[in-house]
Amino acid sequence: MELFQGELGRFLMIACDFHAFGPANTMILPTMPAGAQFMKLPRHPLVVSPQHIELAKKHITTLRDRVASEHRRANIALQNGDLSQIYNRTNCKSRYCTELSDIVHYIATAQLGSQAINAHAQLFGQLLDTMND
Repeated sequence: MELFQGELGRFLMIACDFHAFGPANTMILPTMPAGAQFMKLPRHPLVVSPQHIELAKKHITTLRDRVASEHRRANIALQNGDLSQIYNRTNCKSRYCTELSDIVHYIATAQLGSQAINAHAQLFGQLLDTMND
């Protein structure tokens, strides 16, 4: 939740349409040992480690700064009559949303391990994808 407050939170929600409880930021994990064993998933950690929060802040801040720089550059181009920037907006947004997705995947893998991420994707990937539509 910490990442979704202040300027970073506004960037995530407004520029990337990425929300704290959105499907792209959701992992369905068991909280009980029996569920973890049955589903072959780790138990839900209930919190994200402070190290992973800081790592996420660092990567997202870098992305936000780059996006802001691209917006300034596009604004100057538009002011100078370069209308091609209007058409590049969708491509740029898609690119930085993909980069944000990569950051989320990297942090989740660092916290839970790639085996857990892959098992979760097999069990719940299709369901979460339909929630994104």
